[in-house]
Amino acid sequence: MNSPSIDDIDKPSGWLFRVRTPPDLARTFYVYELDQSVAIALLKEKLRLSPNETIEAVAQANTHSLTGLGMKPGDILQHG
Repeated sequence: MNSPSIDDIDKPSGWLFRVRTPPDLARTFYVYELDQSVAIALLKEKLRLSPNETIEAVAQANTHSLTGLGMKPGDILQHG
């Protein structure tokens, strides 16, 4: 994928997910992939989650926020 055009900078391009590990650990991750099911698959592959961990979508992320973090399509970045 080429660099995003100025017209696409505010369009959704990925997701912010929360991964919960019982009893009370929660981590958040940006995934630069617009298709939510593909983004979840990428996250599961990277983290190798146990069966008791869950993933929840917190919000869509726009191109500007993701590229501002130095991300490119397919990247995963832990937030915070």
